[in-house]
Amino acid sequence: MMRILGNTAAKVRRLQSRNISSASVIAVAAVNNAPVYLARMVVGGVGYMIGGWVSAPAAKFLQETEEMQLEIKQELDENEARLDEP
Repeated sequence: MMRILGNTAAKVRRLQSRNISSASVIAVAAVNNAPVYLARMVVGGVGYMIGGWVSAPAAKFLQETEEMQLEIKQELDENEARLDEP
């Protein structure tokens, strides 16, 4: 981490000695990285949308499955209780 900060500080000092402000360097870096950020936002948005479409039916199916398993367990418990009766 310190190496990165040291390199950045050295780069800013070199640019300042050439009368180039570090703000302009940061602005150029931001413009150069804009397509990357845009692509990440698009992919994240698509993932969010797909997750929303998929999770509701999946949650409903999971709930139905759990309810069915509870009913089966209850039936098995009742059958076991009947077998234990004299």
